[in-house]
Amino acid sequence: MLRHSLEGRQPLDQSLRLLARLGVLPLPGESFAQLCQRAACLHPEHADLLVAMADLHQLIVFARLNDSRRRDLLRQWRLIRRRLHSSLA
Repeated sequence: MLRHSLEGRQPLDQSLRLLARLGVLPLPGESFAQLCQRAACLHPEHADLLVAMADLHQLIVFARLNDSRRRDLLRQWRLIRRRLHSSLA
């Protein structure tokens, strides 16, 4: 269980840094999904990727997943972050 918690933190931290590059910092008490929604409103050109990133985060953190499915979702999350990152360059 601890392994999944630590695995989930690194992508979250990377995603938060990416959102900060977009100029969107978390507000006190704001969930990651709410943060992504706010970022999507501020940056509609990236809305589809931001909403997908929030949805994947919800699944990774809260759904009962086998290891294979968790790895697949984490891979998808990395791909979304990579696409967002490259669109900012």
